Amino acid sequence: MTQLFWRQAMKHSKLFVFLFSVGFFLGCDRPPEQWRTSHKGGIYFRCENDTTLLTLGDDGCELGLAEVQLCARKANPDERFGTYFYEGHVGGWGDTFQYIGCNDSVWAVGFGNLFTIAVRKPWMGMTDTGIMLGDLLNDFLDAYPEARHLVNTIHKNNPQPQDDMDFWCTDNLLVNFDTEGKLSMMEVSRHGFDEYLEGDEYSSYIGPYGDEKWYE
Repeated sequence: MTQLFWRQAMKHSKLFVFLFSVGFFLGCDRPPEQWRTSHKGGIYFRCENDTTLLTLGDDGCELGLAEVQLCARKANPDERFGTYFYEGHVGGWGDTFQYIGCNDSVWAVGFGNLFTIAVRKPWMGMTDTGIMLGDLLNDFLDAYPEARHLVNTIHKNNPQPQDDMDFWCTDNLLVNFDTEGKLSMMEVSRHGFDEYLEGDEYSSYIGPYGDEKWYE
């Protein structure tokens, strides 16, 4: 009688463990899809031409790269894919951080969660509207007819207007055209650029804090 009791008890305990495990992995606490941004726990960026920069999401968390969207939680960079922390804490206070990846052509910054992602050459992807680095202004305006032109923009580390800075923006996208009139950089931000008005002067820039190499 005692052996039968313990045999039944073990059978029910195994069933409980199995059901608990299934419930845990399939439960409601699973992170949203846009937070699943890692390869075995490490954030990395892709540079292939099938990578997409998301620029049209209504929610700021729907912006970013297709594989690493804004709102993604901070995680260690996966150095096997050439992604690394850039100067870690970037000033101010709290859990601020920066990532660099894809042959130094992708930059992201966050405070606990990502809020900005930017790309420059040799990044080879395109936006969700079909725009690529190297495209001309007319191509950009065809894809983003609501874009606003910003004038007299200055680099954060240089108070004088620069010849290679010609900024345009939509509510969530900031781009720069070089001296040849070609699209050279793009940035999407969860904070947005709603307050940037056509023709106004702003201290605009794209790229890592504390580094001017993106403009060389």
